Amino acid sequence: MSQSTISTVLDRVAPSTDAIVEPRPNVGTGGPSQPSGRNGNANGPRGWRTPLVVAATACPILAATVALSVHTENRHDRAMELAYAEIDANKNATIDRIQQLESSFSANYQNLDQSVAGLKSGLAEVTDLTRDRLSEAMDGAADSVWLLGVTDGQGTFAPIGTGWVIADGKIATNAHVLKQMADVGDLFESPAFVGRNEGREIALSDDFAIHPAYERWGGTSGPLIHQFQGDAANALVPMQLILPGDVGLIDVVSGSAGSPLPLSGTPDVAANSAVGYVGFPMENVAGLPIQQALSGRVTASTDFLFGEDPIGENLLIHYDAVTVGGSSGSPLFNDRGEVIGIVCAASSAQMAFGGRAPVGINYAQDVRLASELLNGTADSAQRERDSRWVQRLQEAALSPADVLDGLAAATLEIDYEQTQPIVSLDLELDTRSDSSSRQWTLSVEPGYRYVVVAVAHDWTDIDLFVLSGNEVVARDRSFDWFPIARIAPQSEPTELTVQLSAPGPDLSEDATPITLKIFRVREPGS
Repeated sequence: MSQSTISTVLDRVAPSTDAIVEPRPNVGTGGPSQPSGRNGNANGPRGWRTPLVVAATACPILAATVALSVHTENRHDRAMELAYAEIDANKNATIDRIQQLESSFSANYQNLDQSVAGLKSGLAEVTDLTRDRLSEAMDGAADSVWLLGVTDGQGTFAPIGTGWVIADGKIATNAHVLKQMADVGDLFESPAFVGRNEGREIALSDDFAIHPAYERWGGTSGPLIHQFQGDAANALVPMQLILPGDVGLIDVVSGSAGSPLPLSGTPDVAANSAVGYVGFPMENVAGLPIQQALSGRVTASTDFLFGEDPIGENLLIHYDAVTVGGSSGSPLFNDRGEVIGIVCAASSAQMAFGGRAPVGINYAQDVRLASELLNGTADSAQRERDSRWVQRLQEAALSPADVLDGLAAATLEIDYEQTQPIVSLDLELDTRSDSSSRQWTLSVEPGYRYVVVAVAHDWTDIDLFVLSGNEVVARDRSFDWFPIARIAPQSEPTELTVQLSAPGPDLSEDATPITLKIFRVREPGS
C-alpha cells in the first residue's frame, strides 16, 4: 500500500492524531457517571458523547493492515534489490567467463598456428630429406647404369636401351631391349653386345634370359588381347596394354660393370610416393645419348590389365616422370634409394611433322620379376600366375566365341547370321608337347569360297595351315590366338588338309581348348 493511500485512510478516520474527546458531565443529578450508548442513552446517561479513538488499541485491524502493507513493500523492495544484485553478479561472471574463453581460444589459435607451422616445416624437412635421399641414390647409381647396344666389326655402335647391374656380373634390362639387340646383331657382321658409360665399356654375352611371362603373353610379336573396333570392317585390333614380363638378364663377359644396385624388399608401391630413374633417353636425339636422372611420382600400381590382381600382386608401376625411347630398361628408384621397377613403356603423342612427344603416364615392370629370373624361380612363379591372368582376361576381353563369330562375319562379307558353318568342332590341342598339331580333311567344291577360323580359349598362340598335298594353299602364322585361312574358289573338286598347331609355350598347364569353324559361300556368278 502506498504512502498516499495510508494518509487518505487516516484522514477519513480522524482529522488528527489527538481526536480523543474527554467526556462532558451530564446536566442534572444522578449516580456516578456511566458511558452511554451510541445514541447517548442506550447504556449511559444521556448527554455523553462517544469517544473515537484512532490508535492501535482503538483500530487494531487498520493498524495491522498498514503495518503489513509497509512490511510487504519493504520485502518486495528487498527482493528486487537481491534479484538485481544477483543479475549483476551473473552478468559479471559471464563477462569474466567470455574473457577467459577468448583468452583460451586466442592461446589455442596461437598453438594451432605454431603446430601448423611446425608441420609445414617438418613436411618440408621430410620432403627435402626424401628428395636428397632419392637424388643421392640416383647419383650413386651412375657408375652401374649402362647404355646397351651392338657394335659391328668396324666399331660402329648402335645404341638400343638402358641396363643396370642387378648382381655381380649381371645386367638387368627389358626383354624387348635384348630382343632388339639380337635383331640388330643379325644385320651386322661380327656383332658384339656391349655396354657404354662415360668412356668405359663392358662386353656382354650373346646369350640372355627373358622372363617366361613375356614369351607366353605376347612378347614375340605383339599382344594377345584384341577387341573389335569400327562399324564398317568390324576389324579386330589389339588392345593397348603393357606386355607382361618385359624383363631380361644378360651376363657381363669382361670389364667392370660397377656395384649391384639395392633392390626393394617390399612389394608395396604407394601412390604419390617419389620415384626417379637413371637412364639414356635418346629419342629424337642427334648423336649418342648421355646419362640422365629424372624424377616424378607414382600414380598407381596395377596388374597388366590395369586392374587389381586377385591376390594383390600388382606388377605394373605407373609413374609420371618424363620417359622416351632409350629409357627402356632403366632402374626406377623409390624414395629410400631402392630399385622398385624397370622402366618399360612410355605414353606419347604422334607429332604432325613426325616423331613422338612424351605425354601422360609411363610404366615400369616390378623388380620382383627380375629377382625371379635372378634366383631361378621365374618359371614356377609364372605358372602360378597364368591361371589368374587367364581369368582376368576372360573378365576384360572379348570371349573367344565372340571373336570367332565376328571374324567370320567380317571375312565372309555376308550376313553372318544367315550362314551356317559346314564344320564346327570343339577340340583340345596338347600344347605342352614340342610338336602339337591336329588335322582334318576338307572336301572343297568348285565355285565356292571357304573361310577357316579357329580360336584358342586360353589365348595360346596357334597357327593354321591349309595344305594340298605338300603345297600350302593358305596359312596364318601370325602371333595370335585366332588364325584365319581363306581358300579361293577351286576349278575342280579338291581334297585339302586343315592343320592346327601351337608353335610356342602354352599359357597354362592344361591342354588348350579350341573351337574350329569352316564356312562356305558361293562365289557370285558361279
